[in-house]
Amino acid sequence: MVVKIDLSYIPSNIQLIILDIVERFVSSQKEFSDRIITLYNENSVQKIKHILEEGLRLRDLNDYIISENTLDETEIAVLKKGDIEQLGIYVCMHCGMAFESEIQRSIHQRVHYF
Repeated sequence: MVVKIDLSYIPSNIQLIILDIVERFVSSQKEFSDRIITLYNENSVQKIKHILEEGLRLRDLNDYIISENTLDETEIAVLKKGDIEQLGIYVCMHCGMAFESEIQRSIHQRVHYF
């Protein structure tokens, strides 16, 4: 399986941090081109997502999140929290799950209170 990481929505200094995280903690074969990191022979998108989330957390970059592409299950994107709603992506503030509308997010967020 191939996993793609889209860096096109973040500034170049954050892109370099993501590249460093991938180089250090992801052992699969990698290709970097045009703001996309392609990871070959990788079997878990969730594992890569977790590695990136931990790397950002350890560097105190809490304004950025890792979001799954709803149209392509093998692609994730690094996004800044305040900018993503402009792209039509609404993220749960409790778990980071992405939704296509504010209504879907609101309904989902109620689950966290029960």
